[in-house]
Amino acid sequence: MRLFLLICLSTLSFLRQYGQGTPDTSFGEEGYAFYRLGEGRGIQKARRLLLQPDGKIVMGGMVQQAAHFDFGVVRLLPGGRPDASFGREGRVTIDFEGGPDVLTGMALLPDGRLLCSGYAYSSEQGRYRPALCRLLPDGRLDADFGAGGKLLLHAAAKDVKAECLILRKSGKIALAGQSNGHVMCMQLTSEGEVDRDFGHEGWMQAQWGTYSTALCGFEAADGRLFLGGMFREEGSPNRIAVLALTAHGQVDEHFGRSGRFTAHLSSGNDLIYSMAGSPEGELVIAGESDGRMFAGKLSQAGVPLPDFGQQGFQFVEEYGRRYAAYDLMLGAEGQIVLTGTPVLAALTPGGQPDTSFGEGGLLRIQPPGEWGASFSTLLGSPDGKILTAGTAFKSGGQRAFSLLRLYAPRQTAIAGTGPAIRYYPNPFHSSITVTLSMPDNRITGWQISNLHGQLLSGTADSLQAVSLHLQLPASWPEGMYFLQLHTLQGSFPLKLFKKL
Repeated sequence: MRLFLLICLSTLSFLRQYGQGTPDTSFGEEGYAFYRLGEGRGIQKARRLLLQPDGKIVMGGMVQQAAHFDFGVVRLLPGGRPDASFGREGRVTIDFEGGPDVLTGMALLPDGRLLCSGYAYSSEQGRYRPALCRLLPDGRLDADFGAGGKLLLHAAAKDVKAECLILRKSGKIALAGQSNGHVMCMQLTSEGEVDRDFGHEGWMQAQWGTYSTALCGFEAADGRLFLGGMFREEGSPNRIAVLALTAHGQVDEHFGRSGRFTAHLSSGNDLIYSMAGSPEGELVIAGESDGRMFAGKLSQAGVPLPDFGQQGFQFVEEYGRRYAAYDLMLGAEGQIVLTGTPVLAALTPGGQPDTSFGEGGLLRIQPPGEWGASFSTLLGSPDGKILTAGTAFKSGGQRAFSLLRLYAPRQTAIAGTGPAIRYYPNPFHSSITVTLSMPDNRITGWQISNLHGQLLSGTADSLQAVSLHLQLPASWPEGMYFLQLHTLQGSFPLKLFKKL
């Protein structure tokens, strides 16, 4: 049986240590592949990237059709060729009301359906509204969701833009972004109904400065929501901002100052584009600071960690060139990989450049031929390769979704979430072993649930002090499960993936 190592933090993370970060030449053309949706010369940009349990790759983004934008989704076979069983030759575009439609979020549901989110311009109302669509595994719109598979949410505000999608462990859907220029978060049921138990009648809006927005977020192990983005006061440049919400959508006053953390990192504009939670409960953030890539670490209380980089932050630049980090990925041993325009950067767990990656921790992206490319999203695959996607362009104006696959010649075989907890194999077929390596800690119990929050029963061959071996029923379907491991030092959530 072939065993894979898999770590999940906010999205899929790559599983073994990276080395020099060279393109996987067995993929596409010298590791690069380009996919066009339509024949025009307008913008085509992948903004989100998913990996299905069967190894298929899904890219979602924006596609310019004539004078407006639509949602665009591409599904690929593991080798990079378009999957002809999805949509039209592997491609799907979704238009809402004929105006600009911008895809900003994407999530794979346990049954293989695909949820896409963003915002769409309603010509009838003259405003932007949160927009969602749900696709069947073959790419057709799911008629059981919204109106024929599409859902435009009503809002009293002039403009509401959903910039971030968080699929919660309960199966509910959280959307974050901005409403009339102020950060907002709303929650829906799995079928798209407003969840009125969240915030105030399903909504949370924070009046914060003269303008604020959430651009990214994740759900922590304790159910809290962390949102990252920016805010500014009148006449001042943007500051980075993190907002913490309770599981039910109230501002968490125990985080930062009254639920918020803000900082000026430069004299220019600063924004957070991506964030994730580490196994130790730290908040890892990344974005742009006055044209420089940056990464940072905060404690659960919203305090920068002084042993990371320079008092909690690290900046990436090369010979005066300016970059932005649009997405981040966490490695098995705590490394941080950033993707941007047009470079990837790697940092050690302590925030220093990882000199084993690229040149001095920086890898410049240079596609073959006449193509240029920039990248805005990345993830890791169970075989240790790194995928990053974005947009490609030629001097004549031709544009396409771009995808690059990298591999690391120097491999390790270290499983688990680092020194505290190790679990192997993951994905698993029928059994999995979880081991503690924390001093004076012992396992006291466990429970497993699926994405809809239903508690599932399992049997254990043995329940030892520091090791737990789970033999799971063969009838359990393929997909994601959550193992809550109870110990003397607290509870730890682990994401498990079952393969048939």
